Amino acid sequence: MMTQENWLADIRDMATLHAVFSHAMKQEPKWIPEDVIIQDEYTSDAIFRVRDNTFLVLDATRLGGVLSASVWDHLPTADELLRSRLDQGWQPTPSQLKVGPVILGHAASTTLAPHPL
Repeated sequence: MMTQENWLADIRDMATLHAVFSHAMKQEPKWIPEDVIIQDEYTSDAIFRVRDNTFLVLDATRLGGVLSASVWDHLPTADELLRSRLDQGWQPTPSQLKVGPVILGHAASTTLAPHPL
């Protein structure tokens, strides 16, 4: 039976979401893509169900680069993922719009993150 360490080791050297998606479809049972949470213009969380109550979450760039991975024992909500990021020191990056800097994505829709305006 695959363990958390096995899943993380499997993807450790995979630099892109494309590589992880390709790997996920070859697994038995297949890793099911559950959701992608866009946190800001540059950052998203791709969520895979790897077993009934085990979820692999990938921290990805807007270009599909994988920065890190974590394993959850439940399907995390967008707020849980954001809180986890903020607790680790991450801050959303504002996009420069005509009206000024604005945080786009889920990070803007919650009071968990400061709004730059």
